[in-house]
Amino acid sequence: MTLRYLPLVSGVLLTTLCSAQRVQPITQPDLSHWEAEEQPWYENPNVIASAARAGGDVIFSDDFANGLAGNNGLGAWTVSGPNGNMWMYDTDGPNGDFSSTAERIQSESVANGFMIFDSNLANNACVSCTSWEGYLISPVMDLSATPFAQLEWTQRLRWCCAGASSHFVEVSLDGGATWPTSNRIAAIRDQYVNLDIGTYTMRVNLNEFIGANASNVRIRWAHDGSASNMTHYHWQIDDVRVVESFSNDVGMLNPRISSFIPQTTDTDVLDYTVYPFSQLRPLSLGSPVRNEGSSTANNVSLAMEVRDASNAVVFSASPSASSIAPSVVNENLRADYTPAAQAGVYTVNYNLSMSEEDERLVDNTAQRSFSVSPTIYAYDNGSRNGQYDRAQSGGSWPEYQAGNLFYMENDAQAFAVQIALARGSTNVPGTQVGAIFDGVIYRFDTDPPELVAETDITSVTATTQLTPANGAIWFNLDLLSPVTLEAGVEYAVCVRTYGGELRTRVATSGFARPVSSLVYQPDQSTWFTLTNIPMVRLSFAPFAGIEDIDATSGVGLGQSFPNPATSSVVIPYELTKEARVSLELHDVSGKLVMGINEGRRAAGEYRVDLSTEALQEGVYFYSLIADGHRVTKRMTVIR
Repeated sequence: MTLRYLPLVSGVLLTTLCSAQRVQPITQPDLSHWEAEEQPWYENPNVIASAARAGGDVIFSDDFANGLAGNNGLGAWTVSGPNGNMWMYDTDGPNGDFSSTAERIQSESVANGFMIFDSNLANNACVSCTSWEGYLISPVMDLSATPFAQLEWTQRLRWCCAGASSHFVEVSLDGGATWPTSNRIAAIRDQYVNLDIGTYTMRVNLNEFIGANASNVRIRWAHDGSASNMTHYHWQIDDVRVVESFSNDVGMLNPRISSFIPQTTDTDVLDYTVYPFSQLRPLSLGSPVRNEGSSTANNVSLAMEVRDASNAVVFSASPSASSIAPSVVNENLRADYTPAAQAGVYTVNYNLSMSEEDERLVDNTAQRSFSVSPTIYAYDNGSRNGQYDRAQSGGSWPEYQAGNLFYMENDAQAFAVQIALARGSTNVPGTQVGAIFDGVIYRFDTDPPELVAETDITSVTATTQLTPANGAIWFNLDLLSPVTLEAGVEYAVCVRTYGGELRTRVATSGFARPVSSLVYQPDQSTWFTLTNIPMVRLSFAPFAGIEDIDATSGVGLGQSFPNPATSSVVIPYELTKEARVSLELHDVSGKLVMGINEGRRAAGEYRVDLSTEALQEGVYFYSLIADGHRVTKRMTVIR
């Protein structure tokens, strides 16, 4: 069985720099009701008293300058729930052992205060931590004159330790007497990313909830830990507004480049950032589109074009819908595109339109990108923005294995693993010189996952080998033996650390989708999910081990594989310029036991296949000679 469907087991490592959770079933968050914007779109920051309103006018506004007493013209806010009093007016931000005031919300009106549910402070230094449940409730609003309205607020949050966020916005139509679960929506940009991703603005379309029952509306922000392990960290809210919808307004909710995994039943997708030639497949381009306006949107079209590195258009499509009713989400504006086997960066441009003039264009255009490589398969974004390791225990660093899942579209032979380890900075320590590690590959459709390949153990010899912030420096580790990875199977490709006195921190880059980045903890025999993406890649090139090419001769010689060899061996080499090439094999006494004349070779990557059947067991030295320049490495033959 695949571990995507293991029974739920709660648990999170609070002290890591990148959060980890046990692998568990996936319940996709309902993303159709909300979108996040970097900038608010309202026109008037004050409460509008007149009944004559237009799209963009503010119906209700509160910046919490008066705390729960309200600064909105309608009345006070209230709190409820077993821990409702944890919703408090604040000015300095979260506190406690895992949070700091440096994580204070950066809202427009932060200077005059905001509301916070500081769950970390309430659980400060806890051993048996408490899950909290508390609700922040607005005053009653009469929206009968403006049933087409958007709820907007600014927030900053981080949560732990449930499998998914339990932060919700709920709408009551009877003044707060009841709170139907059908009117509950996720109040977080990504329900599965439990890292602090900064301050952002949320919007919710209220019309689909209030309809004709708009005269007695209340809204509450629910920190609901009653059915989950919601113990940390903080939820900060400010600048709440209800804004009248425009008449004509359609918007993209989540433009993506989706690579579907056929054998899953939860429509799971992974947006790989680099596809190798061998794994090219149809990519689903598009976005769910919602009519945010109060009028029917006609002839809605999502124009998409893919451009290569030269800015030439290599694909275009314009899926359309005849009409979309108010508050309705259309999921069908998508088109499949299969990239050609041409290496480079590809940019996807999205442009949403309709026959009416759209009165709000902030969510009508978007841009995404991906890359195609001859040999590299990657999930990370290519530039380090974090790091991961396990917390020190008893004076030593525990072992772990961290990496990503890679779905195989086609059979292909893997030769190497690429790994980036984090370099330290002034304030944050990184991997230490002398730390040892290697790369491993697991088949992930077995229970437990089956180890199918590994590399030689490698050590860090200099800080220049380590990846700084916003950078990428790769260790290229050849597998001991190439392995054929089968189509239709997911494989976990990981860095394996060995713990001890020296710290080993893998670099991370970007936020992971559910159950796509993983960490294995040998002392617990447990796989956890990660919310950040380890910089661990899969390589289908037999030349990954050619790290150093002599600047004078332009010759690079790779490590033979498998090593040790039994019946045959492959020796990779690389030329940066044309040369006459030969290969020699000597035993430990210096005796020449084999010679091969490769002839004149153009610049490029090559491999030599040798039979070792006639060789005695022992150590041998193989040398590449290119126009008189010699490079030598060692190999072992066993019987």
